[in-house]
Amino acid sequence: MLSLQSRIFRHSMLGVFAALIVLVPTFGFSSSAVAATSNMSAEVSHADAVNVTSYVAKATAVEQTLSANVQGSTSPTPKVSMTNAGMVNGLGSTGQTIGMKLPNNAKGMQNVNGVMVTTPTESSVATVTPEPGGFQVAQTLSGPNAPSSFSYKLSLPNGYQPVAKDNGFGSTIIALTSAKKGATPDATNTIGFINPAWAVDANGASVPTSYAISGKTVTQTVDTSQVTSWPVVADPTVSFGWLIYVHWFHKEVGSTLLQAFLAGVGAAAASACSLITEGLLIPPCLFLFGFLTALVIGQFQTAYNRGGGIVWEFTPLGNPYGFEYVGDNWS
Repeated sequence: MLSLQSRIFRHSMLGVFAALIVLVPTFGFSSSAVAATSNMSAEVSHADAVNVTSYVAKATAVEQTLSANVQGSTSPTPKVSMTNAGMVNGLGSTGQTIGMKLPNNAKGMQNVNGVMVTTPTESSVATVTPEPGGFQVAQTLSGPNAPSSFSYKLSLPNGYQPVAKDNGFGSTIIALTSAKKGATPDATNTIGFINPAWAVDANGASVPTSYAISGKTVTQTVDTSQVTSWPVVADPTVSFGWLIYVHWFHKEVGSTLLQAFLAGVGAAAASACSLITEGLLIPPCLFLFGFLTALVIGQFQTAYNRGGGIVWEFTPLGNPYGFEYVGDNWS
């Protein structure tokens, strides 16, 4: 994956960064998302695994743009294997294994450039893609007769269970946690996560979707009642480790529109200083928000000039940890 080259800044200003994470992804990327899907076929040819993987890759790129490319640990790509019975096993860098049984009696597979494609049914096909820090399972639904829910039975180390948590930004994330090591998910008792559920249609529009947990089974339900552009891709992604990373693409960190928006968010946050009753504290408050805003925008500009993007680090439950440069020139 990406080579993380230099650690620039660490902080714990939850308010500023929570505002940026919540507001920025909704700000102005829908047009680029639609453009990314302009070359997609209206239908997925289930007989052609290459077409399926290409479509899933494009749909994933759309979702990553809409969500600023949120994903799990940037640790090395785990070893991922898949049995003919549809059992996916990922071996993380710590030596722990997370397994996921594919639904609908998925069987068989083709390996297409490192992506495993199950034997398709008339209405859907699953792909499994190893990623840095985890793996993605994507279901491609060909039309309105496709199933709208998918149940994944997890295979976890002894004592670990999936636990639904709010990630602090309005989305549900599933922590793979051992209650024996503490009631609250943290770095000592959590081996990984299932990232927030997502689904997009052929036009790049988000489709409502959610998770439900029963024991060690996680079910993703997709509301396709309003979908008119098929196929739809729905994805659970498993990530190993504790930190979650938000990746900003090269073209995004160089966007003057985005930087102007960041400046506006910083100004709005600074306006909260006026609520301080002790007048002597107002100037330091304004300076702090102004400094943080200028620092973030400056880092975006510097990353763009270096031909790279930026990675923001967060704990999965919403607390910011810091951010780093990445050296790859993402398109």
